[in-house]
Amino acid sequence: MVDSKEKKHKKDNGLTANITHELKTPLTSIIGFIELLKKSGEKDKDTREYFYDIIDSEAQRLLQLIDDVLLMSQVENYEASGLIHECDIKKEVTTVLRSIVPLAMKKNIQIHELLDDNLKINASSTHIQQLFSNLISNAIKYNVVNGEIFIKAYREDSSVVISIKDTGIGINSKYIDKVFDRFYRVNAESNGDIPGNGLGLSIVKDIVTLYNGNIKLRSQPGKGSEFIVSFPVMDKIST
Repeated sequence: MVDSKEKKHKKDNGLTANITHELKTPLTSIIGFIELLKKSGEKDKDTREYFYDIIDSEAQRLLQLIDDVLLMSQVENYEASGLIHECDIKKEVTTVLRSIVPLAMKKNIQIHELLDDNLKINASSTHIQQLFSNLISNAIKYNVVNGEIFIKAYREDSSVVISIKDTGIGINSKYIDKVFDRFYRVNAESNGDIPGNGLGLSIVKDIVTLYNGNIKLRSQPGKGSEFIVSFPVMDKIST
C-alpha cells in the first residue's frame, strides 16, 4: 500500500515536472527569437517588430504563469488569519468587473448582473476576487463576439450560490471532468489559438475547496458554459 507521504512525493514531483515544462516552453521561444534578432541586421523593420511582439507575448505568458503558481501555493498553504472577514459578494463582483469590463468590450460582450443584496461569506477578499476574476475572464475568453455573460448570486437554504454563464464555444462532455486539473487546457485539444496556462480553474477549485464550497460545470459545445459555485454560510473556515 502506498502511504500518504509517498503519494504527496509523487504529486509534488508531477507538479514540478509540469511547471518546469510550462516555464521551459516560453523561455525556449524567447531565447530563440533573441538569437534571430542578433542575426537580423539585414532584416526589415516589420520582421524585427514581429520578433519583438512574440518575445513580449512569451514574457507576459511567463509572468502570468509565475503569478498563478505563486497564488496556487498561497492558497494551498493558507491558514485562517486576520485576512478572513465578512465578504459582500455583490461588492466583490463589482470590484472585479471594473478591471474586466474593458476586455468584454473588445468582443462586444454584454455582461448581465443579477446579484441579491446582503449575500455574505467569511473569506479573504483577495481569494474571492481571484475566483471571480478567473471565472469571468474565462467567460470572456471562450465567448463569441457579440456574446453575453450572466452573473447571478442568490441565497439557497444555507448556501450562497454564484452562477457565471456564457454564450461561448462550450466544452465537450468528455473534457468536463478534466477542466479543474492543473495545467489541463481544453483549448490545447480543440481550440489551440486561445492562450492560457491551464492553472486558472485549478486555482478556482482550490479556493472553493478552502472555504468548504462546491463547484460544478454545465456545458455544451456551441451553446456555452455555466460554472456554479456554492459556499456555506459559516462562521469560520476549516484549517
